[in-house]
Amino acid sequence: MVAVPLVAVAAVTLAAALAAAPLGSDAMALTVTAPPDCLVELKDPLTTWANADCGTAMVDPPGTLVTSSIVDTAVLPKGTTIVTWIATASGATVSDWQAVVVADTVLPTITVPDPPIVESTVPVPPPPTLVTSQDATVVCGEPALHNDAVVRVNCSASDPAGNKAGATTANVIKDTTAPTMTPPADVTVEATAPKMDLAPQHGEATATDSVDTDVVIKAVLADGLRVGTNTVTWVATDFSGNSASAEQTITVVDTTSPSITAPSDIDVYAKTTSATRIHKHSIANLGFPTALDIADPRVTLSANLPDYLGLGKVTATWTAEDDSGNTATDTQTITVKRGPPPPMGATTVDAKVLRTMYPSPASVNMGLILSAITDELLLVGGNSRYLHLYNTTNGDLIRKYTSPPGGIFYDSAVPIKSDEEDTHFAIECYGCPQARVLIYNHTEPDPV
Repeated sequence: MVAVPLVAVAAVTLAAALAAAPLGSDAMALTVTAPPDCLVELKDPLTTWANADCGTAMVDPPGTLVTSSIVDTAVLPKGTTIVTWIATASGATVSDWQAVVVADTVLPTITVPDPPIVESTVPVPPPPTLVTSQDATVVCGEPALHNDAVVRVNCSASDPAGNKAGATTANVIKDTTAPTMTPPADVTVEATAPKMDLAPQHGEATATDSVDTDVVIKAVLADGLRVGTNTVTWVATDFSGNSASAEQTITVVDTTSPSITAPSDIDVYAKTTSATRIHKHSIANLGFPTALDIADPRVTLSANLPDYLGLGKVTATWTAEDDSGNTATDTQTITVKRGPPPPMGATTVDAKVLRTMYPSPASVNMGLILSAITDELLLVGGNSRYLHLYNTTNGDLIRKYTSPPGGIFYDSAVPIKSDEEDTHFAIECYGCPQARVLIYNHTEPDPV
């Protein structure tokens, strides 16, 4: 409320009436009391006295005629109006006054619109304008980022009467625009391992965003880089969770040949003194080459032996080939000698034990398969279909092995020992459906 000072008005003196009236007369008892000062809200159109609702004077004695100095249809102007209340009785007149103030005490009206949702940009757009009453003036401060999603502006409105009101307007900022993503250029690289990780030399993606200056960029690669065509998906994500992706193609080539080391040179024997050649499949153990490749963990190995090897030295060329077609070779010398061969395993099995085990040499072809698996296990074959495993300490038959249907065993078995207790052995099987080489455990009848 705006305080308006009351205008001092001289009261009507009753001195003359008191002097003329005799003591004890009715005029001496006549009094009038104006209503309290009244505040009337300034309106358009202005308020009339009849509608001001400022009260009526009190008079004593009751029933005495009381009038005001302003008529009911009079319009109360803005500011202060002095209303005189007059009471008259028996020729006597008394009065009192009342101050009526017409002023604007209503605060300005401010209409705050619902916060609009606007796309985030830089700079941030200002909030919407406030709507106020016509005679009010609005003053707003600078937009302030209240949090990551709302921009606020504090405003105040004041009217000519000095009434003030405040309000806050705001924008709800929402970033729905995805970053702009640029993947690295497609590249072709040389394989350095069977599976490679992304590296800086493969390129780096870039991304820009209309709002976020720190966009997170990640590369998605299913199972590492392998030889062939690989697709890398680059994903850029801004602070609001908007993302964009782009693809890069990385072609991995393998032009590096594997390395190979052929088995050691070996001597083999024809079965009889009159034999002048041997079949390559009768060579029980050529040995095993070693091969490594930078990209292919399982290279293909092969040897180019002829079907029959004559007496003398024969060169076996071993070839390692990786999945990309790169090859490497190494050679092994095989010396074919006249037979019969010395008893296989005789260096580790006492001859007396052999005679004890086989009292009738005709029943077992000692030159067919005779291999010491351990110091106590001897593998003997009577023909190409069967193998017999004996205990060399007591001559007991431990197990009998039968070649798979359609296959035949070749000349000797090769122990495969991971330690002194290991009793696995491998033997070549011609025509076997499972594999060319079968691996057995002496405790089981079937290949493992």
